Amino acid sequence: FVHGMEDGVTPVATSEDLYKKFTGPFERILLQNVGHFPQREDPEAVARELSVFLEAGL
Repeated sequence: FVHGMEDGVTPVATSEDLYKKFTGPFERILLQNVGHFPQREDPEAVARELSVFLEAGL
């Protein structure tokens, strides 16, 4: 789960326990200086984190 630290719509605290809703692998990624749309605001960081997750075979 990629979450922007500056998200004014969905505060970071709302994703603290999100992992409890998943049965498989889950990782919470917090991006600095990013708001509600991480894929638009820092697409390189999102792509990098997605690549790491996929390469791990999770």
